[in-house]
Amino acid sequence: MRVRGRSCCLSTFVAILMLCRPSAAQQPRPGVVQLTVEDELGGALVGAKVTLVAVATQQTYEGVSDESGRVRFDKLQAGEYTVTARSPGFKTLERRLTVGTDRPQPLKLQLRIDVTERVEVSERKRPLPQRESVEENADAVPVDHDLMEGVPKSVCVSDEEIREALDECINIIINSIRVVLERTPPELSADIADRGIVLAGGGALIKNLDKRIREETGLPVTLAENPLSCVVLGTGKMLSDFDLLRKIAIN
Repeated sequence: MRVRGRSCCLSTFVAILMLCRPSAAQQPRPGVVQLTVEDELGGALVGAKVTLVAVATQQTYEGVSDESGRVRFDKLQAGEYTVTARSPGFKTLERRLTVGTDRPQPLKLQLRIDVTERVEVSERKRPLPQRESVEENADAVPVDHDLMEGVPKSVCVSDEEIREALDECINIIINSIRVVLERTPPELSADIADRGIVLAGGGALIKNLDKRIREETGLPVTLAENPLSCVVLGTGKMLSDFDLLRKIAIN
């Protein structure tokens, strides 16, 4: 009877220990989170930095996406986490994630483009000189009539504003000079390269026009001694020399 009683007490004690001991299913298991970092089109982002921060403990976990854009975090305690994903050229994404212990937590993170580049292609032209004040600009032109309001009004227009308005015409002139130089025979090209281009006429008086043509063509450019009348004077001299006129005449 004593042996049977002792065996019964031992069995009861072992049973109590088994009930008090937590089972393997009841023991907390580490959670697993698997993230995929993509762009807006669904393409994988390689090298994206992903950070997990436990809300309760502030413990931090960091990872970098692989060639498939995936990042895996193992052995995470159950609870809420803040997920932050960063990649150069994309906006930073932040989300809340609840990690359980039942199964891995898959999550897709789509990052939006943050940097937008705008490329504007326009015709190449030289920058205009720095704007001068009207008082310092001796070439300011007074306009004595307002076409919009129909009343007399004095407005000073600087030479810079005039050049800006004539910029398209000047570009046409420069392009025409290039065409002429390309079609010029070699013997004349050597003469032009030696003596350069001489500007004549009222348009030659546009400020810095000679500098612009010199920069565009690479040839020496000079201004005629009397631009407004030199063409007329030269024509008169040519008409008085019939031998010269006969040589340059076009049949």
